Amino acid sequence: NAVIRIGNDILEVSGSLENGKANYWINYEDMGELEDLAGFPVTISPGNNKYTIDLGSQYAGEKIEIKTFKEFVGVKIIGASESS
Repeated sequence: NAVIRIGNDILEVSGSLENGKANYWINYEDMGELEDLAGFPVTISPGNNKYTIDLGSQYAGEKIEIKTFKEFVGVKIIGASESS
């Protein structure tokens, strides 16, 4: 599992062997409505295995990407800077 907390919002992503698709919880709600995380837009890939949090509104060019493959979960920080 991977958990990202920004402000008071929490996103948890978990991989799965059963259906090959990831499961997520937003603020402890299983597969709840996920449009943003603390005001930052979140996009989910059509295969439901990649979640991108776009930090560009406050930190230009920066994103957090969460990917799943079977039961594995990876987190990648794109364009990280000291200010963020």
